[in-house]
Formats: sequence, C-alpha cells, structure tokens
Amino acid sequence: MKKRIFAAAMAGLLLCLSCGCSGTQGTAGGGSLDDLEPISITVAHSENGDPTNYMHGAALAFKEYVEAESNGKITVQVSPGGALGDADACMMQVMSGTLEIAGSISDGSLSAVYPNYLVFSIPYLFRNQNHALAVFHGDFGQKFWSGFTEATNVLPLCTVSGGFRSTTNSVRPIHTPEDMKGLTIRTMNMSAHMEIMENLGASVTPLSWTELYSALQTGVVDGQENGLPSTMMGNLYEVQDYLTLDEHVWTTDNFVMSKSWYDSLPAEYQRIIDMGGAKMQEVCQRLADVQTELAMEFLPTVMEVYDPTEEEMEQFKEACQASTIDFIRGAVDDEALVDEILAAADQALADLGYVK
Repeated sequence: MKKRIFAAAMAGLLLCLSCGCSGTQGTAGGGSLDDLEPISITVAHSENGDPTNYMHGAALAFKEYVEAESNGKITVQVSPGGALGDADACMMQVMSGTLEIAGSISDGSLSAVYPNYLVFSIPYLFRNQNHALAVFHGDFGQKFWSGFTEATNVLPLCTVSGGFRSTTNSVRPIHTPEDMKGLTIRTMNMSAHMEIMENLGASVTPLSWTELYSALQTGVVDGQENGLPSTMMGNLYEVQDYLTLDEHVWTTDNFVMSKSWYDSLPAEYQRIIDMGGAKMQEVCQRLADVQTELAMEFLPTVMEVYDPTEEEMEQFKEACQASTIDFIRGAVDDEALVDEILAAADQALADLGYVK
C-alpha cells in the first residue's frame, strides 16, 4: 500500500510539473527556427526509467520542453538505467564531447575529474538545504563553477540538492560514532566521503551505485550512506534494517553538458537548451524534495530509524569535521577554496537570518 501511495503521489506531481513546463511554440527571444538544421540530443543517466524518479522525471521534463519549444527541430533521446555506462563513464563522454548531456552525476563523479569539488564535502558544513543552496548558487558557487568548466570542458545544466547523507546498516542501531566501529560501510569512490566514514570508526568499501544493492544483499558490506530519496528509490530498505539520521554531509545530483557541443550550437538552440535546463532544475528539485518528504514517512515503516540528539550529533561532528577539513586541504588543487567556502557558509548563515 505504501508503495502504491508513493507512486500515485509522485506520478501526480510529475504530471502537474510537466504540464507546466511546455514551452510556447515559436521563437520567443528572436531568431528563426526555420533556417536551422534539425539535431538530436542524448540525455543519459544511471537511474531507472521510472518517471517518478527525480533524475528521470527531470530528463523527461527537459525533453518535453525542448522538443516543444523547438517545434520538433531538436529531438531528445533519454537513455536511463546506465545503458550508456555508469556515471563516471558518462562524465568522461561529456568531457570528450561524444555525449551531449549526462545526469546522475554525483559529487563523486565530479570530484574525480575536478578535485576542488571536495570542498562541498566538508561534514556538518551546512545547517540545512537552504543554507547549502545559498552557498552553491551564490557568489562562491558561481566562481567555483567557472573554474570547473575551464578545467573540464563541462557546463552545469541542472544541480539538485539530494539532501544530506545518512547511514544505514543491517547489523545494529547507530546512535554515536562508537557504534560505527567494526562496520563495513559502502561509500561512493570519493575520498572525502571515505575519510568521513573512517573518522567515524567504520571500515570503508567504495562501490558504484549499480553494485550497491547486491553488495548489501550478499553481505559484502554491512551498510551504506546516502540521501534518503536514494535509500528509498533504490529499495535499499529491503536489505537494510537500521537508518540513522546523522546527516553527515550534503549531497548533490547533477545534469552536465559538453561545453564544446553547446558552443557549436546556433544561438537559438542555446537559448532553448538554457531554458530547458531551468525547467529541468525546477522539476528535479521539486521531485527530490517530495521524495525526501515521502522517504521520511515511508522508511520508518520498513526500517528502525534513529534521530540522534543534539549531543550525539555533536559527537559525530567532533569525530569527523576537523580531520576531514585537514584531509580536503591536502587533496584539492586550490587550498584557498577551503577557507573561501567556510567563509561563504558563515556569511550565508547571516544572510539567511540564522545568526546575527
């Protein structure tokens, strides 16, 4: 019953959002589509092809908008389920220009090609999602993405907050870092996340998303850390018994596109892609937010969920923040970015009215 309620709610939201993102026919903003050659775009991602999944739902919204706004001159092929490779493989294809757009590009895939991305993985840096997005989309984020594009030939098309990563396992409840000792936890192949888990006392095994369910099911690893929507949408609760809302680090999912391909497009096509990315951003974040809310309702019905006290959260922070910051300083190409993001986080707290 819970699954049916979830699917119906998500399908209804997706229908509402997608209907609201159909572009007006024609060429608002100038230019003529009549003289342009038709093109085809591939949008690949590694999530399943369920339209209630926020990655796939966003890709479908992008397809609908772009094809309508271009009067069919641009055809968008959506390739879900890792059919063109996992996130790392798709990221490399976008960098080389052999794939136009890729989604399901997580923090791990971005930091693998641009180590400076690790600065977003400072544990307990952000108070909540609004705080994180204020930094990510603010002055610091704008400067950061400019450097990212210069280094990688990749442009951001859509960035969605996946919320904060929390820890699940099938061995015992986790209330404090002491309870992490002896557990083998899966992380992405991302050095900062591995460092966090090790500082909390766990052993770490990095695995791709496509390997995770089987590894949990067979006991290759005891647990994993992820955003709540991923834990729910990936059905990880079927092979995990305990969830601790330790929220140790903020996480993102991204759609990125090839800069060389984008630069080769006529201005009118660029405008349509840009607007399609904005629609994708809106749909993706709203779907992710709803999935987080549904996960908070659903997961306690199938797992034992523990919400640490303030004192216990402080223990998690003390166990991993300072040491992980030191690690990140040594892992990034530009150490000044660590101090800059710490300052930006403090400033955002003031700007948002959390502190005076």
